[in-house]
Amino acid sequence: MVTCDKHTSMDDETVLSPMRYKCQICKKKNIDGYSNPDHAPNPFGYLYLAPMICEKCAESRKQCKWCIA
Repeated sequence: MVTCDKHTSMDDETVLSPMRYKCQICKKKNIDGYSNPDHAPNPFGYLYLAPMICEKCAESRKQCKWCIA
């Protein structure tokens, strides 16, 4: 997993939802939702953390998946 120094804390988060988010580079719906330590209860369900780009694009571009692409 490629993460920058700013987002190293995100490495501790776990995948909770199936691939429902779209990568901003390849435009494929292949990003998992991750656990959110700052989640507050709400009537709409769980608020997942979603990276900006998928694992495949992050690896090929050597770019942090949590940074804005």
